[in-house]
Amino acid sequence: MSSDEKSWILDTLQELIAINSVNPANDGPGEKEKCDYLERLIKSWGFKVKRYSPKDDKGIERPSLIVRVAGKDQSKTVWIIAHVDTVAPGDLSRWDSNPFELRVEEIDDDVKVYGRGVNDNGVGIMSCLLLLRRIKNDSLVPNYNLAIAFFADEEAGSRYGMYWILENTDEFKKGDFAIVPDAGNEAGDWVEIAEKGILWMKIIVEGKQAHSSMPHLGKNAHLHSMQFNHALYERLHEKFSDENELFEPSWSTFQPTKKELNVEGINTIPGNDVVYWDARVLPRYTIEEVLEEIKAFSRAYAHLQGVNIQVETVMAEGASSVNPESWIVKSLQTSVSNVLGIKPRLIGIGGGTFAGILRKRGIESVVWSVQNEKSAHQVNEWELMSSYLKTANVFHNLFF
Repeated sequence: MSSDEKSWILDTLQELIAINSVNPANDGPGEKEKCDYLERLIKSWGFKVKRYSPKDDKGIERPSLIVRVAGKDQSKTVWIIAHVDTVAPGDLSRWDSNPFELRVEEIDDDVKVYGRGVNDNGVGIMSCLLLLRRIKNDSLVPNYNLAIAFFADEEAGSRYGMYWILENTDEFKKGDFAIVPDAGNEAGDWVEIAEKGILWMKIIVEGKQAHSSMPHLGKNAHLHSMQFNHALYERLHEKFSDENELFEPSWSTFQPTKKELNVEGINTIPGNDVVYWDARVLPRYTIEEVLEEIKAFSRAYAHLQGVNIQVETVMAEGASSVNPESWIVKSLQTSVSNVLGIKPRLIGIGGGTFAGILRKRGIESVVWSVQNEKSAHQVNEWELMSSYLKTANVFHNLFF
C-alpha cells in the first residue's frame, strides 16, 4: 500500500470513528453528523452530492447521500452501496479502548484498526471513498455510470434509508446493477448471490397475574411462554427441514431472541410475557407459509392450555437471488480474479442486505468485499487496512 493512501485512510478513519452514528433504534443519535462529514469531504473533491433527509418517528433527521459519476457507457449504471449507521457499542467495560476513538496496531506488513464501525460498514464506506478519491486525483472516467450511496437505517430495517429512497425517489432504475460491500471474508473468495427470507415476530402470551405464593389463582404467562416457545422451536425445525448447500448454514433457522420485561417484582406471577423471534427461511419456503404454520400452532396450544397467544409480524422480507450468469456476477468474479488471483465461489447467506431488497425490484445485485467476518456487532470491532484497499482495488478494476 502506498504511504499516501495509508496516511489518508488513518486520518479519515480517525474522523469517522469519532462520530457516533449508532442507529436511533439502539438509542443512538443517528447518521446526521457522519453524513455531514462525508458530504463535506466528497464535495471538497468536486463531486455533486444529493442528500435525502427524512425524519423518523422521533423527529430525528435520517440522511442518505448519493454521488454519481458519468461513465463512458451511459446505458449502464452500477451502484456501490454502503450504510452509515452502526449498532450500539454494548458493554463499554468489555472494550479494550474507547469504541469511538480509533485504535491502531501495526502487524507485520498490515495495520489493524479498532473502533465501532471500522468493519460494519467501514469496509463499504472506506472502499467507496478510496474509489472517489482516485477518480478525483487521476481524473478517471469509469467505463459505465457509477453511483455510490451512503444510506441510513440499515441496522434497523432500512425504513428511513433504502426503503425510503425506493418509495420516494426515482434514483434506482430497473436494469441498474448493484454491489453491496456489507459482507465478505479475508480471502475475498466468495460472492453472495442469494439470501434467505427473514421473518421477525413478536409473540405475546397472555395469562393471569397473581401473587407468586398463590399460583393457583393465576395463569403463569412466563411459564406458558417458555413451554410454548420451546415447542414452537421444535415444530418449525421439524416442519421446514429441507437443506440447500448454497447457504451456510444449509437449513432454515428459527431463533427466539429478545425478551421484554414481564413483571417488576420477583413475587409476582406474570400475566403477560413477550418474546421476539428471528427466522431465516430458505427460498424453498415462503414467509407466508411459515407464518401460517406459526399461527396455527399457537391457536392449538392456546386452546389446549387456556391462554391467549398473539403473533405479530415485526418485519418480513422474502428470499432473493440473482442469476449466476448475470453480467454483474460474472464481471465481479473477473475483477476479483484479476486483482486477488482467485475465482470466488457463489454462495447464499442468512443475513439480510440491501441486495435482497433491490433484487425484488429488478436490480441485479451481489454482495462482496474483503473483510474480517468475525467482529461485526462485537466488542473490540476491528478491521485490516488491507481490506479497504483490496476491496477498492477490485472496484477500480471493475470500472477502469
